[in-house]
Amino acid sequence: MKQKTTFGQSLAPALLALALAGAALGVPALTARRQEQALLQADRPRPALGSVLWRDAVRQSPVLYALHRAALQGRSGTPVYAAARADADAVAQEAAALLEPLCAAGILDEDDMKALGPTLYTPTAAWRSTDEGRFAALSLIFDGGDGGDASVPDLLELVWHVEIGLPVAFTMRVHSTDAPPDPQAIASACLAMLGLDALGDWTAGEIGNGMDDAYKGSVCTSAAGQVRLEVGVGRGYMSIALRAEE
Repeated sequence: MKQKTTFGQSLAPALLALALAGAALGVPALTARRQEQALLQADRPRPALGSVLWRDAVRQSPVLYALHRAALQGRSGTPVYAAARADADAVAQEAAALLEPLCAAGILDEDDMKALGPTLYTPTAAWRSTDEGRFAALSLIFDGGDGGDASVPDLLELVWHVEIGLPVAFTMRVHSTDAPPDPQAIASACLAMLGLDALGDWTAGEIGNGMDDAYKGSVCTSAAGQVRLEVGVGRGYMSIALRAEE
């Protein structure tokens, strides 16, 4: 006579098989979780450039944070981007607004602004670029001039931080008839304008190109912000550039 098989007896082998399979699958899952926890808890070296973003001095300054973010993405120094041809009159108006804080800070004097005024609204060409909302740049070439060397064009180039609307780099033709401005005084005024004088550990030194006695320059560096400011004056031009240091 055949023995009757109950439902529980037929289900038992299947449950046992599932339990064994679950145990087999659970072992590697548990091991993976332990390995993940070990990785998260272990000390992992950070790149020097990446760690600078966590410094209080950098995080509290939108300009410094943006500069180091750009450097982290492979754009060392003051960001420079591919520019597109733009409407010259519109860019000239934009440039005029950006020059106002430079004049208010004492970086540009009244003679420079008066001399630049007549040419600022007669540009012959303009270019503009941007970097995903962090920085923007413009370049203008002008007609006219101060009657000086015709081979030296009147130009204005500006790079500014979009959020705060202040220049972090510029090059322009200056027309002042007085003695060339002191690069160190310009650097101090620029740091104050950008609020970077609060870093408190700036060291200053002179720089030159070794070939042109008419050129004077200054470089200021901050270890706390891992940043440098370069100022150059000579041959009718003035330039300022804030750069992230590696």
